[in-house]
Amino acid sequence: MANSLQDQLIKAGLASEKPRPKASKPKRVASRGKAPRSQQAATEIDLGKAYALRARAEREEREEKARQAKELAERRKRIKKEISAILDGARLNDDSAETDYYFEHRRRIRRMYVTEEQQQAVSEGTQAIVWFARRYHLVNREIAERIAQVDAEAIVVMLQKTGAEHA
Repeated sequence: MANSLQDQLIKAGLASEKPRPKASKPKRVASRGKAPRSQQAATEIDLGKAYALRARAEREEREEKARQAKELAERRKRIKKEISAILDGARLNDDSAETDYYFEHRRRIRRMYVTEEQQQAVSEGTQAIVWFARRYHLVNREIAERIAQVDAEAIVVMLQKTGAEHA
């Protein structure tokens, strides 16, 4: 084959007679479906970091929930202590009371024994009923307003004042 493509290019002056060095081919790694050791180690490190990050995030989330629960418990304890201090000596409950006073609390009709004068005072709005420590307490309006500033949910019955003062 005297007229090969290479001979024709040399005659035309487009190629030289010196042989060109062959281009080096990238070496192939014989694999059996696994990544090379260096890539596999990098992947394992990345997975390890990912698991560590996830564990840390979950731990922080648990700690945050625990902190919030602790703050809520402390707040409730403080409120309970304040209401107890306000109610101490201010209760108007009478053990000898025989008149039923019915009212709604937590979507149920409740009953409390009061005297005739206390029933009239609650109806006029000068006294109020407060729920504290699983009991109903009858207190003056001023005491009920102080309790409402601490915890409004403790007030069960506090009617608007009636009479000549608001006429």
